[in-house]
Amino acid sequence: MTGQGNERPNELIEHAPVTLRRFRADDLDALFQAVTESLDHLRPWMPWAADYSRASAEEYLAGSVKGWD
Repeated sequence: MTGQGNERPNELIEHAPVTLRRFRADDLDALFQAVTESLDHLRPWMPWAADYSRASAEEYLAGSVKGWD
């Protein structure tokens, strides 16, 4: 990634000890579980957490995948 124009970052960024990658549609279960387990901490700060559901996670992932494409 050069940080200029409309270039996308790499799909996978590795910088030990952290590896980042873009969301994929098959991340639904992991995303839903991670957010659900953190809802008590998220609700005071994130308005979307009040009505979070599996459908919310599906919608977010679909938007992420479409936005990347």
